[in-house]
Amino acid sequence: GARDGGRSDAALLVLKAGLVYSKQKDADAAFALLDRAQSLAPDSLDVVATRASVLQGCGRADEARTLLDALVDRRGDGQAYQLRARYFSATEQFDLAERDLVHASKMDQASPESFSALARFHEDRGKRREAIATLDAGLRQHATNPELQRGLMNVLLSSQDSTERERGRGL
Repeated sequence: GARDGGRSDAALLVLKAGLVYSKQKDADAAFALLDRAQSLAPDSLDVVATRASVLQGCGRADEARTLLDALVDRRGDGQAYQLRARYFSATEQFDLAERDLVHASKMDQASPESFSALARFHEDRGKRREAIATLDAGLRQHATNPELQRGLMNVLLSSQDSTERERGRGL
């Protein structure tokens, strides 16, 4: 209905804002587009993510951090923590990124995505045992989730350890 149209219009405005900033470095135009998108989709994580990215890109890192902190305070859900963790990773604040990803994976209703994100974070930093433990924990809560199953299988099959590879083949 009309609501869906607003969301898809907002998504297009977010895309356009990202392009305007990345191609033309016009932060004011990007912010104007993001303001319009936010009016159509007030709870859009994409609007916040793009706004934070533009703020960071134009040297306003403190404002980007404040925006993401406010999002986490307001929503307090795994998606908000994951978004802030992506920002921390992109700005090489890996301890803070890990803290947010761990928090998201330990929430009462932690989503499979929160476990996958934390496992990828560990794997990207060469922490394979932590990645396996995270995926195992995720599968204890979401036993049939294909993303977690594939993630665990891939980590195990790419291991140098024959026991881990054998376990991966058995999945």
